[in-house]
Amino acid sequence: MFEKLVSFTKKVADLVDEPTLDPILLKKQFDAAPDEVRVYLNKLIDALTKTTEGDSGAKNVGASSIAGLVGNDVQTLLESINNKMDNRLFIEVSRNTSPQNIPLNAMTKVLFNLTSTGNQTSQWSDNRFTAPKTGVYQIDISVGINQLDQFKAGELYLYKNGVQYRRLDKYVAPGSTSVHLSRALAIQLQSGDYIEFQVFCSQACELTEHTVAHITQLS
Repeated sequence: MFEKLVSFTKKVADLVDEPTLDPILLKKQFDAAPDEVRVYLNKLIDALTKTTEGDSGAKNVGASSIAGLVGNDVQTLLESINNKMDNRLFIEVSRNTSPQNIPLNAMTKVLFNLTSTGNQTSQWSDNRFTAPKTGVYQIDISVGINQLDQFKAGELYLYKNGVQYRRLDKYVAPGSTSVHLSRALAIQLQSGDYIEFQVFCSQACELTEHTVAHITQLS
């Protein structure tokens, strides 16, 4: 714990107006207070730089309460933030090597047939993500399309609660080529809201194994 320097053991003011002390003792009287300040300052630095578990420098620095966090010192607040980060939702879903057929000019839900990974995979079902709590979620998706002919387009859409929410990406092929449609965005979801991804192609096409989505809870 930090200690206050509330007084000095020796002060110049304690001397009589015309001191008769030996010069060595007089010098010690003048040096005493600055030396005590040096000792206390070094103790303070040592206390602030301590990394002892349960008695670190951060543990001894007070802080006002923060909504959503636990603690009234810096160490406890940092641990509370770390716990929140560790417990935030993260899900990854993808396709395996089998392609998904996308009909001509038909909005089609993206099917992720590879087992999802993350810490709350139960929130992913029927190729949709359902928000377990109200907050902001980071969405990262990349969709591979096997082959688009010249001047043919591929488009990627985000649907929220069954309604088209936003076009995420569009690509018009300058020549016959494979295509990647991708987007990263943050979206506010209420508890129970669900999102899905849909693809539209101006020709019949196939989604490849290079199709993956990540969903991360930000707040």
